[in-house]
Amino acid sequence: MPNSESSMNDMLLNALSIARQFCANPFDRDLSYPFEAALKDLTPSANLWSRSIVNVHDVENSGAIIEFFQYISSVIQLPNIPASLLAKIFHFIFEIAWCNPILRLYLEKKWRINYALSTCLVYNKSFSLNEQNLSLCLNLLHLFTYDTPVLWSNLMSSVMDYIVLRILDSDAENGSVMPSCLGILLNLCLNTPQAISYLNSQGKLNNLRRKFVSLLAADSMPTVICTLALVCYCFQDIRNKKLFMGKNLLEMFKCIVNVIVKSDSLLARFHAIDLLISLVKSSSNLLTNGVFTNQSLSPICELLVTRSGQPETLSKILELLLHCCKADDVREFFCDALVNAGPADSKRLTTPIIAVVEMARLAPDLSPCCPDLPCKSIRVLHYAISHLLENKLRISDYLSCEVVVQLVEDCLKTTLDTSHPLIFEKSERVYEGMRLAIMLSYDSTVRTDVLEIVHPALCSHIFQFQLSSNCCSLTSTSNASWSFIGVKIVFEVLTFLDNQSAFSKPHSLLYDDLLKDQRLLPFFVCGLLSNDECLIANVLRLITSAHGAIPSHIQHIAKLMSLWIQELKGEKLQENNRLNQNHDKSSPVVDLSAVTSERNNINIKNSVDEQQIKELDALLEKLKCSQTLDGRFSEIMNVYEMKITAVESENRQLQTELYSRIFNQQKNDCSFARFISFGEEAKKEAETLRQVLRKAEQKNDQLSEELKQKRSEINEQQCRIEQLKKSLDEKLNLVESLRNAENALRKQAECLEASLEVAQKEAESEKIMHGQIREHYSKMKVNFEAVSARLIEAKEDIKRMRSNIEKLKVDNAKQEEVNDQLVSKIANLEEELRKHSEIQEMIHKLTGRK
Repeated sequence: MPNSESSMNDMLLNALSIARQFCANPFDRDLSYPFEAALKDLTPSANLWSRSIVNVHDVENSGAIIEFFQYISSVIQLPNIPASLLAKIFHFIFEIAWCNPILRLYLEKKWRINYALSTCLVYNKSFSLNEQNLSLCLNLLHLFTYDTPVLWSNLMSSVMDYIVLRILDSDAENGSVMPSCLGILLNLCLNTPQAISYLNSQGKLNNLRRKFVSLLAADSMPTVICTLALVCYCFQDIRNKKLFMGKNLLEMFKCIVNVIVKSDSLLARFHAIDLLISLVKSSSNLLTNGVFTNQSLSPICELLVTRSGQPETLSKILELLLHCCKADDVREFFCDALVNAGPADSKRLTTPIIAVVEMARLAPDLSPCCPDLPCKSIRVLHYAISHLLENKLRISDYLSCEVVVQLVEDCLKTTLDTSHPLIFEKSERVYEGMRLAIMLSYDSTVRTDVLEIVHPALCSHIFQFQLSSNCCSLTSTSNASWSFIGVKIVFEVLTFLDNQSAFSKPHSLLYDDLLKDQRLLPFFVCGLLSNDECLIANVLRLITSAHGAIPSHIQHIAKLMSLWIQELKGEKLQENNRLNQNHDKSSPVVDLSAVTSERNNINIKNSVDEQQIKELDALLEKLKCSQTLDGRFSEIMNVYEMKITAVESENRQLQTELYSRIFNQQKNDCSFARFISFGEEAKKEAETLRQVLRKAEQKNDQLSEELKQKRSEINEQQCRIEQLKKSLDEKLNLVESLRNAENALRKQAECLEASLEVAQKEAESEKIMHGQIREHYSKMKVNFEAVSARLIEAKEDIKRMRSNIEKLKVDNAKQEEVNDQLVSKIANLEEELRKHSEIQEMIHKLTGRK
């Protein structure tokens, strides 16, 4: 690996030096060829490098990479660059950005690659963008506009005009650029509000409506899914009246699932997932009627196994599962499909739920391209385990409890370093691990193992780290992005300890000790002021918990919360009274006071009657005990009746006074309700003013951004003007040099004419010489023929002599001396023959014959 990194650095530095030279003189065609070769050599290594990027800091740590990206972005925007060089640049960008969303987002935010590609598309259509380069440019623009807001400008309107023109072109319906054009249009409509308004202002929506209806029957999956998403987003009438009616809804869902499962295009799958998420959010009640079944959802879950080497695809599928699990109408279907899906491959026993656990066990810094993949997996696993517990199913029947508990331990023992670039992802992993521990503790068969793993020392360590390092603490002054997730970790730890207090004494003691920590107060305030419903619920539950006494530093918050709750109840009661007043025309206040006074009257009467009964009983006992009944009895009875009358009159006065006080109280309540309503209206008005202020600030920010963009465009235009001026000067210099060359060529032509005359004279002399040579040749030919005849005769003599020698050798040995003479004679003749042969060869050479 170090060797590959060093070779990558060497190739990068080589490409960077060539890029500097090319950008200094972009119209020199001799520099484009080495630039193309350097890009071709660098692309494979850059692809491997891009797959290892975990965060933006890995890119920004290399100054050579940043400078090279700057040159690449500048070269794309140059006019009239060679088509072959542009193709190599597109391939390089495609290889490094296709598989890594982090690098893709960096290129867009830092170097505005969308603007560069749009400039290339608009200004280089006729020169550098042949069919292949056009397809690559549109694919890259489709990729970089996906899930990315694009700042609207005149350049983007020109791009949209070109895209709409290509979509409406019937010849391009089955071409390779149609899916990219539809994808770019979809991305702009979803992420840029001005896109739809621009289409409306140009009157192109009606033409697109007819075109989209015809494209829904296309054979290409990317074309169909992008068209379907555009119809659902741009044309509500078609979606509500046709697509969401009867069997069309089921067929549309099957089409979306088919694209998610079978499409070879990454962006087509992403568009299908986004479309399904939007349908679940907006129309989940319609999709529950026979659409979601295990048979239809299992193929989606199986992608968690079959696409194990594609982290961005896995992250997108997990995102789909999370959105569907958040919807109450469809959560049951997706969770059931996930836990019951079988192995996707017959050679492997890995089920989708096991694949989720394997992804959850990854560390954020060991998950390149998608560091949030483990946390998404843990959230999906949390929903799946919750589904099992709700249906009273055992976790061990679907998962290995040891593996899940080990996952909890790995998450909670994640090392947190506040200076680490992935501190947010690591903190989120600790938070999800604690949530998973709370969920597992609800299963009695796993609770013991969870308590052994999440022991009090580990809880205390996590808790104390947040209190000492989180910027929510009063002792910290840093502004960290992971602060809020740290607050959630604190309350998840407290919730876990509170839940396990009944099962473990050490956890209960630690819970009481942690609540007494004075540093916990800002965490309570931060939790109550947050917008997270789960966090607010945890905080309120801990404040109102009956476990132990509430510490003094939390009692003030508890009192404020109780007053706030009473105020909310009073507002609710007053709201109900207003509703009753709207429904009842006959003085609801009087009726309410009458009802109240009647209840009080009944209570008073009951108390008076009981006292009278007791007095009468006592008087009767006295009368029974007295032996004589005298005339005072009637007087006593009269006095008693007078007392009764006096008590009744006093009673009535008290009731009247009570009625008046209740009536006054009701009036006071009404006035107080009006005062509260006025306060609420003032709050609403203040909120509207704040919203207007925020909108004005946002508009101001947008205008400043547009101003910056305009300034950058002006600077770019000025740079282009300077470049054009330089190119014009170079062209003038070139014309001057061509004129000088033309004069030189004229002088050279005159010289050539003079030399031609000389050559003609030489040709005449050569003709004379050739005549003499022919005469000599004829003489040599006659001599050659004579020599040839003599040579033939000599050959015949040699043959005869050799035959005679043989006969003489046979007949008589004495003829040896004669033979020697003959041999010498033969040698002489052979020597003469050799000379004649040499003469013949020389004649052949002179005559040119072979």
